[in-house]
Amino acid sequence: MYTTRHKKPINYDFDLIVVGSGSGGGVAAHLAAADGKRVGIIEADVLGGDCPNTSCVPTKALLASAATLETVHTASGFGVRPGTTTYNYRSVQAWKNAAVQATGAGNESNAFRSEHITIIKGHAHFINPWIVSVGLRRYSARAFLIASGSSARIPSIKGLQETGYITYKEASRLVSIPKSICIIGGGAVAYEYAQILSAFGSRVHVIESGLHMFPHEDPEVGDSAAAALEDRGVKVHTVARVTAVSGKEKRKVVTFEQHGQQHRIAIEEIMIASGKTPNVDMGLENAGVYFTDEGIRVNRYMQTNKKHIYAAGDVTGKHCTTHAAMQQAKVATHNLYHRKKVVMDYTAIPKVFFGQPEIAVVGASEHELKLTGVPYQTAIAPIGILGKAITSNYSAGFVKLTATHTGILLGASIVAPYASEMVSELSFAIKYRRYACDVANTIHPFPSWSEAIGIAASKIQCI
Repeated sequence: MYTTRHKKPINYDFDLIVVGSGSGGGVAAHLAAADGKRVGIIEADVLGGDCPNTSCVPTKALLASAATLETVHTASGFGVRPGTTTYNYRSVQAWKNAAVQATGAGNESNAFRSEHITIIKGHAHFINPWIVSVGLRRYSARAFLIASGSSARIPSIKGLQETGYITYKEASRLVSIPKSICIIGGGAVAYEYAQILSAFGSRVHVIESGLHMFPHEDPEVGDSAAAALEDRGVKVHTVARVTAVSGKEKRKVVTFEQHGQQHRIAIEEIMIASGKTPNVDMGLENAGVYFTDEGIRVNRYMQTNKKHIYAAGDVTGKHCTTHAAMQQAKVATHNLYHRKKVVMDYTAIPKVFFGQPEIAVVGASEHELKLTGVPYQTAIAPIGILGKAITSNYSAGFVKLTATHTGILLGASIVAPYASEMVSELSFAIKYRRYACDVANTIHPFPSWSEAIGIAASKIQCI
C-alpha cells in the first residue's frame, strides 16, 4: 500500500474551514471567529442545518399544535365544555414556519456575516488534507472541523423506491395530512410523528423490528411509548419486518412478517423513520481521514487521525443529539487552539423523545448494566401516585433509576409530562457521581412531577 504525501500550501485562505452550519458547525464557527480566526463555513443545504429547519424545531412546533388540539378534545374530563373544534392544517404549518423563523434560523446568514465568517454555499469535497473544492472553487485552511450532520437512513425494501416514501423532512412540510400512513421504524421520529399525524386525523401504523419501541432503551420505556400511541389509536407492530411495499401515489401496500405470519396494510403514505446515516461523502479518503459507514472516527478530543482535522455532531456517529453536537464542537474548537486539551464526556448526555408523555433517558440503562455483570441497584417510582398527576388527570409514566451497589447514581429513565425539564437534575447527579440519597434528601416541591425523582432515589440503598 502506498501513502500519498501532500505538500502544505504556503498561504491559507482561512485559519479554519467548518463543513456544515448546523448545531455543531455553527457553534465551532462562532467560537473560532470570536477567537480572532479567519473562518469559512461551507453549507450544502440550508444555513442552520437540520435541527432548526426540518427536524427539532418544526417537529416540536407541530407537537405543540397536536397537544393543543388534544387538550381541547379532552377538556370535558376537567369539567370544561368547549365548542366545536376544527383545524386547518395550512394554518398549523403557518404556525410551525413562524416558530422556525422565531428561533433565528432564517437570520443565520446575518449572524455569520456580522462576525466576518465567510459563507460558502455548495458541497465540500476534499482535494487533499488542506484543500477542499466547492463547485469550481478551491479553498485552503490550516485546520478543518467537519460537522456535516446526517441524513435519513433508507432501508433496502423491495419496491420502496418505485412506490415512493417521505422522511422527516417531507413530513415537516406536509400541507395536508394523509388519511392513513405507515411509519417504518420505532424510534424518536416515529414516536413524535405518530402523535402529530394521529392527532390531526390520520390512521397511523408503526412498524418496529425490535421487541419494543426504542429498542436500545429498557423495555418499559418502549412499552410506555407504545401504550401512549395506542391510546391515541395508533397501531404499533413490534417484532415485525417489512418485506415489500407496492402501489403508488395514495394507494400503497406495506407487507410485513410478524411471528411467522405475513400481514398487509393498505395506506396512503409511507414514512421512513429507521434512523440516520452520517454524511461522509466529501472525499475524506483524499484527506486521509479514517471513516466508515457509521461515521468519522475521532478520539476523545474530537480529533481525527489527521491532527489538523476535527469532527463533531452526527457525522461522528456518537450520541446523535443537538446538545451533544454543540458540546462536541466546543471541545473540538477548544482543542484546536489551546495547548491544554479537554475531553468529550459522554457519561451523562440526556436523550429526549418528545410528545405526550415526554421520555428522557440519561446514563446507563439496566440493560447495559446487566451486560457488564457488575452489581447494581434499580428503583422505580410510578408517576400516577403524585398529587400533580391526580390534579392533572394523568396516571401513566414513571421514574426509574440505576445505581452502583453503594448507591452512586448511574442512569435514569423518565416517562412523564415535562421529562425534558426533569432530567437535568439527574444528568448533573450522574455526571458528578452523586449518591441517590443526596437526591432523595433534596426537597422537591409539592405538587410537582419532580417529586417522583425524590421518591425513586429514596428507594436506592446508599452505603
